[in-house]
Amino acid sequence: ALKLLLSFGTVTLFLCLAHYSLLVGISIVLSSIIFLFFLRHFETNFIFFPAPYPEGDWQQVTKDEDVEELFLDTSDGERINGLFFSARGKPKASILFFHGNAGNMTHRFHWYQQLRDCQVNILAIDYRGYGKSSGKPSEAGLYIDGACAYDYLVERRGIDPKTIVLYGKSLGGGPATELATTKICGGLILQSTFTSIGDMAATIVPLIPLGHLLKTKFDTNSKLSDCPVPTLVIHSKDDELIPVWMAEKNGRTASKAKTKLFVGADHNGLISTKSNLLLKEIAKFIASTTNH
Repeated sequence: ALKLLLSFGTVTLFLCLAHYSLLVGISIVLSSIIFLFFLRHFETNFIFFPAPYPEGDWQQVTKDEDVEELFLDTSDGERINGLFFSARGKPKASILFFHGNAGNMTHRFHWYQQLRDCQVNILAIDYRGYGKSSGKPSEAGLYIDGACAYDYLVERRGIDPKTIVLYGKSLGGGPATELATTKICGGLILQSTFTSIGDMAATIVPLIPLGHLLKTKFDTNSKLSDCPVPTLVIHSKDDELIPVWMAEKNGRTASKAKTKLFVGADHNGLISTKSNLLLKEIAKFIASTTNH
C-alpha cells in the first residue's frame, strides 16, 4: 500500500510538474509573441521623433529672403518639404543635408545659414512625417526621400552630381550613406553618426539581441565598405548618445575617409559649441572634393 501510495504520489508530482512546465512554456511563447508584435509595430516610435508642423520656428523661413521653400513628390506618392539655400557667390559645391531623428528642419535653420559660409548651395529636407512632409517615417521611406531630393538637384536644378556633397547628421547618416553608395556624388560627410541600429540597440540593451529582431537596420557601416567617394567622419569623444568607437569604425571602413574627433561637446553640442571648427573642417573637405 505504501509503495502504491508513493507511486501514485510520484506520478501526481510528475504530472503537476509537467503541467506547470507546459504552462510556463506557453507563457514564455505567448510573451515572446507579444513582445515581437509590440517591437515590430512600435519600433519606429523608439527611432523617429518627428515634430510635425506647426511645431518649430517657421517664421525663420519666411523672414529669410534667400531661402526657397519647396515641395517634392516622391516615387511612392508622398510629398516632402525642403529648403533651398543659394550659395553666396559662385558655389563650390551643393550640400544635400539630412538631419537627425528628432524635430524638423527649422531646428537646424541657423546651421544651414552658417554652412553657406563654405560657399555652397544647401538643400535641406524634412523626412516623411516631419515638419510639413506627409506620411510616416521608416528606413525605406527615408531612402526614397533622399533619392527624391537628389534627383531634384540633378534634374531640376541642373547641378553636376560630382559637385553634390551628402551630409548626414546622426540618423541622417543612414540616408546619406545609402545615396553615396547608389548615386554619383562628390563626397560624404557623417556627423555624430552610428554604425547601425543593431549596434545602437546593443549599447542601450546589451542583454537582449534586439538588433536581430528589429526590421529597421540603417546598417551604415556595412555600406561604407562600398562607398567610393571621399568621406569626412566628424564626432565628439564626449558624445553621450553615440559612442565614439562607432565613428572610428565608420572611418576605418570607408576606404577614402578622414576622421576628425572633437572633445568637450555632447551629441547635440558640436554645432552649438564648435561651429567655427566644424566649418573649417567642412570647408577644407569640400575644397578637397572639388579638386578630386
